[in-house]
Amino acid sequence: MSEFDIHDTLVRYLDGDMEAEEKNELEKRLDADGDLRQQLEELKFAIQAVKFGGMAEKVKGIHRQMAPQLATVKHSPGRTVRMFSRRTMSLAASIVIGLAMLGGWWAYKMQAAQIFEDHYVEFSLTEARGDSGLSGISDQFNQKNYREVIGNTGRKDLGSQDSLLIALSFLHEQQNEKAEAWLKAIQQQSTDHRDDADYYLAFTYLAQKKYEKSYELFKAIHDDPRHLYHAAVTELLLNKIAFKTL
Repeated sequence: MSEFDIHDTLVRYLDGDMEAEEKNELEKRLDADGDLRQQLEELKFAIQAVKFGGMAEKVKGIHRQMAPQLATVKHSPGRTVRMFSRRTMSLAASIVIGLAMLGGWWAYKMQAAQIFEDHYVEFSLTEARGDSGLSGISDQFNQKNYREVIGNTGRKDLGSQDSLLIALSFLHEQQNEKAEAWLKAIQQQSTDHRDDADYYLAFTYLAQKKYEKSYELFKAIHDDPRHLYHAAVTELLLNKIAFKTL
């Protein structure tokens, strides 16, 4: 059975457009085949994406493309309409699944932590900006001693880079509200590390599942070619977070 036929069968099953005997056979296959069950779940999500994810224009285009072929199908009028709708939805869902394989539409099954892990770029100390971080905090950070870095919060001699490393250490330790507060302060007070603060604040919002705030900030970075992290914010990352806001 071809991939299209499998999708068509599963869509007919979801539509309730299946004879009892065929339905029973398919359900037996679903019970025995984990991959097929997964495909059914993915198709459910894909159809929701078609309905609610801004795919209306694509569906209309598919209708126009398929109309000449479907016009030649010899079925009763009611059957033709159902088949037209079902196959159109099946093809549209297949398009969504194809995009998902490329990553753009796979966001519907991605957790915030996975998006974070896939796209997070660690701050590099190889090119220090502003103060050079002579306090020793950079050494602690490089050694991933994040709790030790956080232990410096009460110091009076902190430079902007030190403050950034403390914020990132809070983020690594999943103390997201504290990371957010430190990063916002850096945005307001530091010229040298404002771009860093923007980028990592967007990830802090993501870690807190504040998807709209995360998307807005990432989008602003992506749209600004002068921003230090412009190239690090990909269309894939934006697509994933945008889907989470639906």
